[in-house]
Amino acid sequence: MTVRATLRSVLVAVAVLLGACQPSPEERLARAEQFVAAGDFAAAVIEARGALQEQPANLQARIVFANASRLSGDYRTAYAEYQRARELGLEDPLVLAQFAEVAVIAGRPQVVVDQLSQVLEAEPKRADALSTLAHAYALTGDPERAEALYRQALMLSNQTAQAYVGLASIAQQRGDTQGVAEWVAAAEQSVPGNSLVLLFRSNAADSDDEKHALLQQAYANLDGASTPALRAQILLARVENHLRRQEYDPAQEALAEYRQSNPGSPQSVFFGALIALQKGDLEKAKAGFLRLSEGLEDGSAVDLFLGSINLRQANLRQAEAYLNNALRLDGNSVQARKLLAETLLQLGRSKAALDILAELNVDQTQDPQILALLGRASIATGDAAGSVDFFKRSSAYAPDNPSLKLATAYSYLAAGDADAALALLEQMPNGDDDNFRPQTLRMLAHLTAQDEPAAIAEAQRLAQSNPANPAALSLAGQLMASIGRTDAAVEFFNTALAKDAAYLPARQGLGNTLVQQQKYEQAFAVFEKVLDQEPGYFPAVSAFGKVAVRLGREQAALQRVRAAIDASPNDPAPRIVLAQYHLQNGAADQARDVVNEALTIAPDDTGLLRLRALTGVRLGLIEASLRDITKAAELAPENRDIQFDKARLLLSSGDLKGANRTLREYLTLRPDDTAMRLFAADVDLRSGNVAAALGTVERILEAQPENRAATIIRGDIEAQRGELRKALGYYDQAASISNDRLLTLRRFGALTRLEDPRAQQVLDAWLTENPGDVEIEVVLAQALQGAGSDDGAAERYEAIVQNDSAGVAQRAIALNNLAWLYYSRGDARALDLAEQAAALAPDSAPITDTLGWILLENGERQRALTLLQKAHELAPDDPSIGYHLAECLSRNKQRSEALALVTDVLQGDRDFPERSEAQALLASLR
Repeated sequence: MTVRATLRSVLVAVAVLLGACQPSPEERLARAEQFVAAGDFAAAVIEARGALQEQPANLQARIVFANASRLSGDYRTAYAEYQRARELGLEDPLVLAQFAEVAVIAGRPQVVVDQLSQVLEAEPKRADALSTLAHAYALTGDPERAEALYRQALMLSNQTAQAYVGLASIAQQRGDTQGVAEWVAAAEQSVPGNSLVLLFRSNAADSDDEKHALLQQAYANLDGASTPALRAQILLARVENHLRRQEYDPAQEALAEYRQSNPGSPQSVFFGALIALQKGDLEKAKAGFLRLSEGLEDGSAVDLFLGSINLRQANLRQAEAYLNNALRLDGNSVQARKLLAETLLQLGRSKAALDILAELNVDQTQDPQILALLGRASIATGDAAGSVDFFKRSSAYAPDNPSLKLATAYSYLAAGDADAALALLEQMPNGDDDNFRPQTLRMLAHLTAQDEPAAIAEAQRLAQSNPANPAALSLAGQLMASIGRTDAAVEFFNTALAKDAAYLPARQGLGNTLVQQQKYEQAFAVFEKVLDQEPGYFPAVSAFGKVAVRLGREQAALQRVRAAIDASPNDPAPRIVLAQYHLQNGAADQARDVVNEALTIAPDDTGLLRLRALTGVRLGLIEASLRDITKAAELAPENRDIQFDKARLLLSSGDLKGANRTLREYLTLRPDDTAMRLFAADVDLRSGNVAAALGTVERILEAQPENRAATIIRGDIEAQRGELRKALGYYDQAASISNDRLLTLRRFGALTRLEDPRAQQVLDAWLTENPGDVEIEVVLAQALQGAGSDDGAAERYEAIVQNDSAGVAQRAIALNNLAWLYYSRGDARALDLAEQAAALAPDSAPITDTLGWILLENGERQRALTLLQKAHELAPDDPSIGYHLAECLSRNKQRSEALALVTDVLQGDRDFPERSEAQALLASLR
């Protein structure tokens, strides 16, 4: 016999012996009944279930299983088992009464009616059955029949506590306070100290202390005759009362006792999660509520808590999803609306927050929290005047809440009413050591009223009243820095640091003020100390990076940013700084890698999405950039910068309709945003909708005659109409307010089209005031070249090429144009300059064309052909490039291709400098 065969024989023998030792179903049932009698309900369930596995139609085993489950608090299993027993022929009135008790707890009152009707037919004088049946009728909305049955039960036995409580409950529902008192008094006389009566009294009690005392007594009076359901009710009521009293450990103890007989019940999970939430263990609370939500059809309350938790964790998108679902399940939930409004405000969607709150009858509400939310949303949507009313009402309904008064004062300031803000703030006491908001707002109000001495006096009073408090001294320093009193600010910050050298806001304020004074070396040292103390302190990381770059110490900046990332691995902010650094230094690919890493931490961060869109633009990933900026715009529809970038990106990609739609949607939320209205007018003008653009601009100029941007677009409208003199008048008017490079170019363009000799003077005047402006130098050189002043143009191009501050694009244009001038003169340096220009701008059609033509003229026909074909592919509609390629094809003996191309170039009446040469080529090829 093999080893494997021997082992198998042993296993078979053991199985036979074990089978021989297994108890019979009858023995298991007997054990189950013994365990029930001994109060070991869990063991009884095991034995009864074992008996049923072999004899599923055993009625008695089914009844014992159901009863043991009921007594252990597993009402769901008990209900199912009583149902199965009923199907097997259950008719015992006592067991049917137990079934009815479970059905009440399971919320199946009709089942109670069906079962107890049969019980009462057999035993019509059972007071307990009459009371349970009455309770079922009360649950089904038949209080009259319920009251009659309760009274009938009391006539049979005046010791029936459930009847007293039932009659008191019906009186309570009717608003009959005297009836409630009478039935409770009768119960206390007939069944003094009854736990069910005490539970009812605790539910009706006004104060948490009274509830607590009654629940303690109800718990102490529980005895062997008390049902598991009553014990469970009292324990859960104690848990809830302890939570209201913020007594978390006693709540935990009461819940642990409840769990002994009700393990895994939904109530157990719910209160466990609620205790964790109250104790600040958000992850444990979230896990509990998530577990609970899996088995609930109506999970509105659970979704509400999950939304609240995610809001506290700043998981705003998840919070929004849960709270929206809570509202879908319970549209009347005021708390869900308030939490959702708060979430939307933090997401920057204030208009959506207003829409959510509008469902709460805002004209009639007296809820100060709702009114405060409305005030915040109104300010965010630009309706500062409307916010004042909301905050005033909120403060009136909660007069003892100083935060609401401060918010009201702030709303006055937002609305531009500094006097009203000051009047309110003067009535408020100063803040304490941890909160100087009244003093801070008074400073701001004085500044808004342009009363700088009063603001300074307030700052000095704050510092004098709190000479040892670094927070107060820092606030005074910030005020001084904001009004340009930097020496005084430095003194305040240094005094604060003398009191507490580790107070970061003071050190940060000192560093910022030193930057304001252009003392970059000192600021560098201050920010280094901040970051030595707190490597992840983002304000210092950002400020230090800017100062370090200014001082040429990029590696120090990078080292600190990476240290901040290590110190705060879950904070995307330091990664944003690193990405911005790479982007500013032309390393868009590295910037994109950093942003992608940050987005794994915060996938819905709109700032990160916007930054990735910008890196994508630099890398030519236009479609990906549009996806990113579109997602950011959906998440933050009221964020001006994001909507502006989306419209600008759509505009640059040629989607004028998309840009227009983006701006219109934003303006429905922020109709008073003048700058975006002007952007929309500019898009209208580019789309050919001159009337719409003109209407927008004229309305703005009517309200703001000195609006420079509107004046410029008004000039653009006239330029597009061909009214160049009128356009120039508007441009000159805008320049009298403030001039810049783009406006200079507009004026130059209009004068050039008018063939006005003052065109060059406009550029000269700008360069006199702004020497070294390479972009204008290039335009001036091109103007000289176009006017036939080749020597003057060449001189300027040569200066641009030697200028270290010239950008890549400007240097490439200067090299290209200078190469062409040299070529025209027969200067051998032309080819080298053209090669340099093409190396800087390999995808520029004009620059590639210049190099190709010069190579052709130098006899390098094959390379010239490759380059000219590339230039033609880049700009297929440029007739000059088309002619150059046709000439090259002809010289390369490709006459048919040359003929076809030059014929196409000369179709129509297009005018270009080489038209006569192209006509001569065509004649030679025919």
